[in-house]
Amino acid sequence: MLLVLALDRLAFEPLVPWRRVAADVPHEDVAARGIARDQVELARIRSAPPALPRVFVVGASRAEAGFHAEWLRGLRDPALAFARLAHAGMLAPQVRSVVGELVSARAAAVVWVASEVELFHPLTQPAWFSAPSPSALVDYASTSGPARVVEERERFYRLALACALHSYRYRRVLGLAGLDRLREFPGARRLGTPPLPPDLYDPGELSPAVREARERLLAEASERLAPGARVAAMVQVDQLSSLAPGDDARISMALTRRSVELLRGAGVRVVWIEPPLYPGAQALYDEAVRSEFRAFLGSLHRDDGVVFVPRERGPHYEAADFSDLTHLGRSGARKLTRQVYEVLRATLPRPPEA
Repeated sequence: MLLVLALDRLAFEPLVPWRRVAADVPHEDVAARGIARDQVELARIRSAPPALPRVFVVGASRAEAGFHAEWLRGLRDPALAFARLAHAGMLAPQVRSVVGELVSARAAAVVWVASEVELFHPLTQPAWFSAPSPSALVDYASTSGPARVVEERERFYRLALACALHSYRYRRVLGLAGLDRLREFPGARRLGTPPLPPDLYDPGELSPAVREARERLLAEASERLAPGARVAAMVQVDQLSSLAPGDDARISMALTRRSVELLRGAGVRVVWIEPPLYPGAQALYDEAVRSEFRAFLGSLHRDDGVVFVPRERGPHYEAADFSDLTHLGRSGARKLTRQVYEVLRATLPRPPEA
């Protein structure tokens, strides 16, 4: 066991060609590609000039779609080194898991791009979505409570093993990049990771107002969006309609607060920027969700010094700025990217000149 652990630590991590892995993972597996790109981004920003403040943009797929640092090159002197650790499944437990890496990479600021859509999202992703650390796993278990840990013990066993072995932590990503070919017979049916449960987004009983909003948004999607985005919209109306207070939201908020505490304790500035939703999409869930989220972010601003920019204070977005009901398209992403930069100019001690 000790030999396996030593080889994993000394040989596995340095030898993985993450840029090649990120290129080889199939495009349709957006989460696995995102996990590989995280490692590319971390390696790249660690080689940035020491004088440049290092800024990490974190979040789920909406952050990935909405922020593109390369579009800031038109500015005269951005004077910031950006890294984006954002992809599908990067929710509060996953962000908590990379806090140690952000601190060790000498982050000057972390921009968290998320809203109630992410914090009230069900925590049902497979274990391989996580990039766990031992302290993050302890926080996850303690906030979940003994009953939930026992009920979901297989997930926690796997997360514990992922803490110990990098090769297990990245097994699915590396398998998709080509290593699975070494352990499969030609033509064999790949078992893979079981699909997410079909009732992942169970909206339950809907009010007449929500049913009307769903029908309107789906009608708009069928007229305006590309075929692939229309399919996504059908899932997104269920996702948004299912947002509600509960145990998963409580765990997400507790882990978010813990992440903020650790970052602020290490001297890292934390900026929270809300990405927008497609016009009218907020009608798909109860206003109490929005109110609870705003109260939580207000407490982070008051108690921990988080710079909070609600979407009402952001740029004006129109339907044409979206690629589907939750993700920004190219024009909208340009607005959000510029907003991130402008907020950082006002937040960091020595803002660059645009």
